[in-house]
Amino acid sequence: MPISYEIDARSRTIVVILEGQLKTEEMRRLQDAMAADSAFEPNLSQLLDLRGLTHVDVATGDVRTLAQASPLKGVRRAFVVAQDVHYGLVRQFGVFREPSDEVRIFRDMDEARRWLELD
Repeated sequence: MPISYEIDARSRTIVVILEGQLKTEEMRRLQDAMAADSAFEPNLSQLLDLRGLTHVDVATGDVRTLAQASPLKGVRRAFVVAQDVHYGLVRQFGVFREPSDEVRIFRDMDEARRWLELD
């Protein structure tokens, strides 16, 4: 599955794009790569675009583990989804991150960007 991310220092946001099939190990590698990036800071906001996902192979227990292992702490996270199943997965992630993070799920990229004050 192609996963890409970019750290935008100006907007203090990490933009993540996920496409194809999502697997737990790929998400772990993403977390490790972001944390090792010289531009990374643990208080950056995050915009995650899941609209290109075709299949998710992540168990609920893995969602909990990924949420608890996140290198970001006390941040705003905007997830943009196209499918109901992805909405449910993100909602689980949000439950495991609250109350430390503010997690919102959107169907519209422009709304997510406005909520993160990127426009």
